[in-house]
Amino acid sequence: MVVFSVGTRLFEPLAQATADTLLACTFGGVLLGIGVGLVLRSGGCLDGTEIVGILINRRSGVSIGTVVLSINVAVYAVAGVLFGPDRGMYSLIMYFIGARVIDMVEMGGTSTKSALIVADDGTMIAELIYRRLGRTVTYLRGVGYVSAEPKDVLVCVVTRAEVFELKQIIAEVPGSSFTTISDVSEIVGRHLTTEQVHGGASHS
Repeated sequence: MVVFSVGTRLFEPLAQATADTLLACTFGGVLLGIGVGLVLRSGGCLDGTEIVGILINRRSGVSIGTVVLSINVAVYAVAGVLFGPDRGMYSLIMYFIGARVIDMVEMGGTSTKSALIVADDGTMIAELIYRRLGRTVTYLRGVGYVSAEPKDVLVCVVTRAEVFELKQIIAEVPGSSFTTISDVSEIVGRHLTTEQVHGGASHS
C-alpha cells in the first residue's frame, strides 16, 4: 500500500496524458493488469476484494474470480448511478481489460489451472491441499520408468490465486516430487470442495 501511494503521487502528472476517455480506460486497464498480475505472481494480494474473495472461497467454495467480479460489478453499478451510466460502462471496460491482462501476466492466460503432482508420498500433499486450499484431489498410482518405484500422482484444479500457495505446499513436504501446471479451458461435472466433504481429506 505504501508503494501504491508513492506511485500514485509520482505518476500524478500523467493524469492528463489524454483527453480521450476510451483511450485512457484501455491503457489504464493494461497498466493495472500488469501491476496486479506481477503482485499476484509473487504471492501477494493488492486490495480488499482479493482478500474477501479468498476468505469466501475457503468458507463456501465459491471461486475467487466470481467473488471479485461480483464486488466490482456492484461497485461500478453504484458508480453508474452516482456519476452517470457512461462512467460506469467505461469503468467496466477498464476492469475487463485489466482482468484479462492480469491472467496473461500472472499465469499465461486462464484463471483456472490443473495441477498434476508426482511424488514419492502424496498423502501429506493431498491433506495440505484439502486443509489449506479447500480442494479435493484425484489420487492415482504410478510407477517410475527408470526407478521402477511406486509413485503417487495427484490431480487437482485450482484458481490462479491459489497456485502460489499450492507451490508452497509442495515445497514444504519432504521427498522427491515434480509438478506440472496447465490451463483449463472448461470444467464439466461436479467438483467437490471442503464444504461438500466432511471427515478429513477426501480422494475423489
